[in-house]
Amino acid sequence: MSPRIRRQEIRKAAGHSYKPYDSDDKPAPIHKSKKSVSETATADNGKGRLRTKADTARSLGMPTREQYQLIEEEYIRCLHARKQEKALLTQEMFDNIWDVLHDPAASRIGSPQFRWWVRKMFVLSNTRSNLSPAEAESLETLGVDSMPVVLHENRPVALKDQIYDVLCYCHDLAKHGGRDKTTAVVREHYSWIPKELVAQFVKSCPTCIYKKTGSIDLALAANGRE
Repeated sequence: MSPRIRRQEIRKAAGHSYKPYDSDDKPAPIHKSKKSVSETATADNGKGRLRTKADTARSLGMPTREQYQLIEEEYIRCLHARKQEKALLTQEMFDNIWDVLHDPAASRIGSPQFRWWVRKMFVLSNTRSNLSPAEAESLETLGVDSMPVVLHENRPVALKDQIYDVLCYCHDLAKHGGRDKTTAVVREHYSWIPKELVAQFVKSCPTCIYKKTGSIDLALAANGRE
């Protein structure tokens, strides 16, 4: 493997490392029911009983990925044009950030302003502590001892295509708490996830809507499931 190809493979791995939500204890997807509470009953020692509010709340899950995409698009649209490009980190931008940090003297990557911004906002760290067995094995294949991780404020950055999974994981860890509780959990693991995205995700959560209103139909309608 040539040095250039090896470097590209390490950079690719760096962009997908450290996924705390990608584990065996990640909540399994839950199928949503369109039945009303009065129509939903379960067997209890041979006798039918209506499911409790807590039972139903647990079954409503998270906003759909499609719903999150609408939230994300609206968030970007409402930003000033100058802020839109860097609001969320795409894979392409991450690759450029990684290259600047890996070779600070490089002058061919982006503009001088971009390279200054990268050096100001990010650092490149090497760690094995958060790697899965598969990722650790990939390091051995590449012949390196550690995985480079791009950090902002001492936390790994989240790429745009990771944010939905991160929000589902962290909102579940927060036990469907509000914006501040969920944001606090997010910030234990990641950076570069705007608080406004967290707020709108929580606001659209069918489980949280049901907890507030007691209406399963309203909760499902909020995400277009009726």
